[in-house]
Amino acid sequence: MTDFTGRTPGSSYPEILSINNPGGTLDGTLRDIQGSTGTLGPFLLSTSGVRLKNGTTLDGLSGSTIDFTNIDVTAPKGWELVAQNSPTGVNSFQVTGIPASANAILIVFDNVDYALSDRSRVRVLDAGTPETTNYFSSSVFFNNSTTPSVGVSTTGFDLVRQNNTSGTNTHAGVALLTKNGTTGIWNISSLGRYSDTTTPTNYMWSHTIGQSPVVAGTMDGVEILTNGSNNFTAGTFSVYSSGA
Repeated sequence: MTDFTGRTPGSSYPEILSINNPGGTLDGTLRDIQGSTGTLGPFLLSTSGVRLKNGTTLDGLSGSTIDFTNIDVTAPKGWELVAQNSPTGVNSFQVTGIPASANAILIVFDNVDYALSDRSRVRVLDAGTPETTNYFSSSVFFNNSTTPSVGVSTTGFDLVRQNNTSGTNTHAGVALLTKNGTTGIWNISSLGRYSDTTTPTNYMWSHTIGQSPVVAGTMDGVEILTNGSNNFTAGTFSVYSSGA
């Protein structure tokens, strides 16, 4: 730090930095630091913090130089809600608006019931059009038994494999769709069960894994539908996306 002892104001003024604020006061707003001739420095200062400008280099740290030019300071994105739907009177609906940067989709559902015994499944959209074939999906499920059963599907992913009993039990679960790099393929892992309020000892759970067909365009949404074309009568589906 420069020692101004015994110096005149005129001789010391060129060595004094000032804050770019009328009155020269330091407050809670980040402001430029400037030299006596008005040249702006590489950082902004306030009473609560300091901000280095893009392109600033920091010298003298263990003999190294830290270059701030290409550091991405964008906060990473977590799960963002795309849509929440409570479908009734329809046997399918689409959730669109998933950003092209998304690399994962989360579907959470509960209290889902149907006009007749049925189950839910999901398909990926290719530029708004559902892919309806070439899925490789398999499910293992237990239904009041210690012996597992296995089911497969080539026309979509089963969110819960076993049909419910209409008005007696409802479906609930969570499904994760994950993008496989640049292949255009989306993989799924879905855990589901039905909840029987009349007879709690009646239970079922299933686990579905599989891969979608190749999405040649942009995967911009999902279609959620019933397996047997019966209408939804209750329940809520929430669809989230995550990505860069």
